[in-house]
Amino acid sequence: QPTLTSLRALVLRDKGDDARLTVEGSPRVLPAGIDLSAYRIVEHLLAAMDDAPGVEVGVRFGEEALEIRVAGPAGRRGDVGAALGRARERAQLHRGTLDARTRGGRAEAIALLPVTAIA
Repeated sequence: QPTLTSLRALVLRDKGDDARLTVEGSPRVLPAGIDLSAYRIVEHLLAAMDDAPGVEVGVRFGEEALEIRVAGPAGRRGDVGAALGRARERAQLHRGTLDARTRGGRAEAIALLPVTAIA
């Protein structure tokens, strides 16, 4: 099963060298289901982006939530809707949320997955 540790390879494979990945906070071991869903959410959101340069993926490990942000050139409308729907379902599996907007040809989606700190 893919995990967040495989995220850099996913971003490079799907969007190339022009894509950017940033990780903030203190990365830690997450429950397996959340880790897999976080990876899949990024995968779905990347599918919603056009293949043009400028895709940015951000992951922030917070105290109470994992925040995933994907922004870049919007893909075709039908593709975007389907990809966002799949990402939203993944977030909701863990009582999380996904907010998305498109403006001026750019799309941005932010998913929040509640997590508890593992000591």
